[in-house]
Amino acid sequence: MNWQTGEITWIENFKTKEPIISAVLKLYCYQEKKSHMALVHTDPKEFKITLEIVPPAGHDISTLMSKINPIAKLGFDGFSVASNPVANPRMSAMVFSHLLQQETSKPAILHFTVRDHNRLGLQAELWGARAMGIDTIIAVTGDPSA
Repeated sequence: MNWQTGEITWIENFKTKEPIISAVLKLYCYQEKKSHMALVHTDPKEFKITLEIVPPAGHDISTLMSKINPIAKLGFDGFSVASNPVANPRMSAMVFSHLLQQETSKPAILHFTVRDHNRLGLQAELWGARAMGIDTIIAVTGDPSA
C-alpha cells in the first residue's frame, strides 16, 4: 500500500494449513516455513496495518529508532516485533516492544518464541510482558537453532 495515497500496490493471497491464532479480538495467521505472518483485525468495518520490526543485535537502539521515528507518524496502526528471527540473537523482543511503545506511542505485538524458554520461563516472561504494557503477543515455536 502506498502510505500517502492509500493505493493498494501489492496483494498476496495468504493461504496456510497452519494454525490461526486468536487473541484480544484479533486473528493471526502464520506460515512457519516461510516466516510470513498476517494480522487480521476482526472488525469488518476497519482494517489494521502493522509494520514488522526486528530488534537490534546489541543494546544500542538509537540507530534503529532514528529510522523508525520518521515513519511512526505514517498511517499504520502498530508494530509487530520479531523475537530472534532465523535463530540469531537480538535484543529481547519484549524489552524492545516496550521501548518502541514508549518512543512512538503505537502498540507493539510481541512475537514470543517458545523455543527459547522452559515452562517456568514462559510464565515469567508473560507476566513481565503484561507488566511492561504489552497486551498482545503471538506465540510461535520459532526457527530451529543452527
